[in-house]
Amino acid sequence: MENIILKSMLTEFSKKNSFTGEESLIFEKLANYCLLANDYYDSYNIENMCIGDCIGIDTVAISINGVLIYSEKEAIKYCNGQFDCKFIFIQTKTSSKLDLGDYLKFLNTIFIFFKYDIEKQPDELKKAFKIKSYIYEKTTKFRLHPVLEINYVYTGSGNIEDKNFKNQVDSILNGIKNIPYAFSDVNNILIGDLELSAKYKETLNRTKKLYFFIGT
Repeated sequence: MENIILKSMLTEFSKKNSFTGEESLIFEKLANYCLLANDYYDSYNIENMCIGDCIGIDTVAISINGVLIYSEKEAIKYCNGQFDCKFIFIQTKTSSKLDLGDYLKFLNTIFIFFKYDIEKQPDELKKAFKIKSYIYEKTTKFRLHPVLEINYVYTGSGNIEDKNFKNQVDSILNGIKNIPYAFSDVNNILIGDLELSAKYKETLNRTKKLYFFIGT
């Protein structure tokens, strides 16, 4: 990784958690932590978030009533009464260059996840797909239709400057947004080095506040 600020964060994060191995895999864990730990601290489990060698997607997180769930059994528990739901997809790259092919593959995999049946899904996504399917069987209990949050994380500037690039991204996003009755809102977020650094600092501030509270 060329970015010295993120490199320092990654080193600190690795030491704190005793992570070893490929830099790209540890960076996935760092990105997941930055994006999920603050909002879902009580239910966040760093070892349960990555989905393996799925083409196009590193992580799927599903929350019901503000709690991350990891199995269909948990979904059944939290869908008894009225509920809110959020689907969070994360793709993480250590490159400082935004790759159009990777980005479009990421978005297309999400489109397939919500548009088609389980036979079309990669094996790594079938567990999450079953949870998703159960949730949509309970539409009468929705407070609102689910929110979809799409996060593409890389080490560059966090901007799409190429108009053709943006048009192709918007085309697939529109396809996702137009899946009938699927979502109340769709948020596509491109996270570069500055955004990720800020989110990491938020996790440190939360930890400091927690220690202060316990100490008092």
